[in-house]
Amino acid sequence: VWADPPYELVPEFLGLAAESVSGIIASGGVFVLESGVEAQGIVNSWGARSGLELVKQRDYGVTLITIWQKN
Repeated sequence: VWADPPYELVPEFLGLAAESVSGIIASGGVFVLESGVEAQGIVNSWGARSGLELVKQRDYGVTLITIWQKN
């Protein structure tokens, strides 16, 4: 799943996604989020609670790409 919400809505998006993301991703599936680098703290704390394993996180200027995998 690739998610690219408007950067200013990332906190709200992750709040909604928390309820469904682990249910729609199969074991071995990945969830990729594009966000602004200013949301890195929110993104990282959400990932820690989501039941997904962080695979990679890279920043490209103002853009942050985060990849998680469901085990």
